[in-house]
Amino acid sequence: MAKKESMNLIQFQKAFQTEDACHQHLYKMKWSDGFRCPKWSARSGL
Repeated sequence: MAKKESMNLIQFQKAFQTEDACHQHLYKMKWSDGFRCPKWSARSGL
């Protein structure tokens, strides 16, 4: 798992100016090698 970095509210708002920017960051943290279905080990969630 990625290293957690602390930041204050101003730093957070600068880093994640949009909801999409925050979503992309969380996605990369959770699936750094891309999404893989935990049940089937498939690369697609469909």
